[in-house]
Amino acid sequence: MSKGLTTPVAKLSQCCLKKSKRSFPGLSSTRRGEIHMIIGPMFSGKSTALIQRVKEDEAAGLQAQMVNSSRDVRYSSFEVVSHGGATRPCHCIEKLWDIPILLGFEHFSRVDVLAIDEAQFFPDLASFCISAAEDHHKKVIVAGLSGDFRRKRFGQISDLIPIADSVLKLTSNCAMCDMTSGLFSLRTTSNWENQELIGGPDSYKPVCRSCYTSAWAEQTT
Repeated sequence: MSKGLTTPVAKLSQCCLKKSKRSFPGLSSTRRGEIHMIIGPMFSGKSTALIQRVKEDEAAGLQAQMVNSSRDVRYSSFEVVSHGGATRPCHCIEKLWDIPILLGFEHFSRVDVLAIDEAQFFPDLASFCISAAEDHHKKVIVAGLSGDFRRKRFGQISDLIPIADSVLKLTSNCAMCDMTSGLFSLRTTSNWENQELIGGPDSYKPVCRSCYTSAWAEQTT
């Protein structure tokens, strides 16, 4: 197991590791682990892109499992729902190391692709993704915010960038000038104390650099 793995279910994950090395029908013994990232601001199409990746992998004959954070139940507690209306059944969980326990180790060992939405909310994101890819040889696709509303580090997303196979950064149209790419998530409410504030268009706007700096200056003076 990875040296950084110190989760309460580390012992159980070792059992899962032993099972994952067994040969199952349809599971290639030469499967290699991968970590792919889809990041960007609010409303940039991260969930839509994640769902599309899962569909492509399933069309290629891979078994996929999608998970979402139990903190984000704005639209559903059993589906990933994009702002554009795309949906996909999922398990909503608090910690990623709950996955092998929830699915059962036999089922977990058969999963080829793990798709993680709202990844910034998972406190064990880095340790789980590293172990899933390097110990269990799974393809892990992570979708999450590239930064918080202050343009600061959010959760463990940035910890995965140095070890990811690929990083796709999406943008949206700037909601203020509509002429340039929306790079950042601008919080539009009066709550500036908490980093986590789950919301939709009523709480956030994707904005370009120029509009962000102008709006930030107005809100902080």
